[in-house]
Amino acid sequence: MHVTVFGANGQTGHEIVKQLLQRGHTVTAAVRRPSTVQPLDGVTVCKVDLSDQPSVLAAVQGSDAVISALGSGALRSARKKTSLYSDSARAIRAAVRQLDVKKLIVLSSSGVDEEENAPFFYNCIIRRFLMNTYIDMVRMETILSESDDLEWTSVRLSYLVECGSKPYKVYDTSIDSSTFRIGFKDAADFVANEVKERKWMRKMATIAYP
Repeated sequence: MHVTVFGANGQTGHEIVKQLLQRGHTVTAAVRRPSTVQPLDGVTVCKVDLSDQPSVLAAVQGSDAVISALGSGALRSARKKTSLYSDSARAIRAAVRQLDVKKLIVLSSSGVDEEENAPFFYNCIIRRFLMNTYIDMVRMETILSESDDLEWTSVRLSYLVECGSKPYKVYDTSIDSSTFRIGFKDAADFVANEVKERKWMRKMATIAYP
């Protein structure tokens, strides 16, 4: 399969690209600054501006599936009011509809809902700090939930950490997790698998270590 990854130059996006390649897929890395993408065999880099719909269409052209790994970047940026997630969802949805690409996966966060099982640091510190980001992620997921013509999946990531791969769980309700964390590699593993398996079509999937 050929997969377009928006935000392929971010830490999670880059890991998703690597795992797609490991599974034999080819990738279009759709980014604002092509110079930030590490050259890899099987990857075509495409410069994209989400406010310019022709560039979004060009990035999606020829793909069998699209992944949005877009993010606000540093915590200082992520705490500000944003429409990145909802704006990108609208632009990408318009492109995949026009080009008849059915599969769309976006990265969201478990923080969009207040989880009673979450540790104190998550609900009382991180979630409050990133509330503006979570508000726009809710808008993004609402846009997807209104798109019954697409095979969409929203991957709600718990707190991302740098670590080796290990077993993780996928939840469709409240998280029963003692850690409330997921590694970048395992987050990418789930996304890369879902491109082909499509077990979580038109669902929100939350992933975390048990």
